[in-house]
Amino acid sequence: MARSAATARAGAARKAPAAEARGTTAAGVDHATMPAMTPDTVTTTAPAPDAADELHLLIGRQLGLFMRRSERFYTDIKGGDLSLERAAFLLLGRIVSGVPTRLSVLAEDVGLELSTISRQVAALEAAGLVARTTDISDRRASVIEATPQGLELFDRCREVWLGALRDLLSGWTLAEKTEFARLFTRFNDAIAAHAHTHHKHSASGRPSAGTNDNAGHPASPAAAGGTEQERNS
Repeated sequence: MARSAATARAGAARKAPAAEARGTTAAGVDHATMPAMTPDTVTTTAPAPDAADELHLLIGRQLGLFMRRSERFYTDIKGGDLSLERAAFLLLGRIVSGVPTRLSVLAEDVGLELSTISRQVAALEAAGLVARTTDISDRRASVIEATPQGLELFDRCREVWLGALRDLLSGWTLAEKTEFARLFTRFNDAIAAHAHTHHKHSASGRPSAGTNDNAGHPASPAAAGGTEQERNS
């Protein structure tokens, strides 16, 4: 028995150098057949997003598509009977639908800088679509209101816009349109609330969540394809 054990140990001792020469491990794994692990071949796998983030990504992609396609949609309509640029049409609509309003109130309502609103109102005023009148509550200030020409042009453009939307949503049920209008309004309200918070933090010098401090704009890959006009309207 002792002789058999000694013989087995001697055999194992003779096999070990041979295995090392072939590049195999004690477990029989041949190193020659194993790929070399270098920094270039080592990769990390990003964690899969959860179900909620999958929906957020989908919404983000659809938002980016909406921004680009809605611009093209409006351009196609404008090529027909719609004579106002989109930003001018939206601003004129706000002026038409409300009481005579100061520039600062208009800027806050539509979410634009006062300087941008001033330029857009000046263009509408030059076209004879709006006019400045004295604010009855403070005669040192002026308010903006639509002229009869502005009212007539807006009504005509609105009919063109409504006709295009009727065609676009012709296959939707009334319930679907109602639910879409509700959710779309809620989504726009959320964007407005986020913008208000972001501007407050910017004014105080504190960065807000979800922003790019270097760019000063919301860090949204989906909205990166938007045009300057889309960001200002």
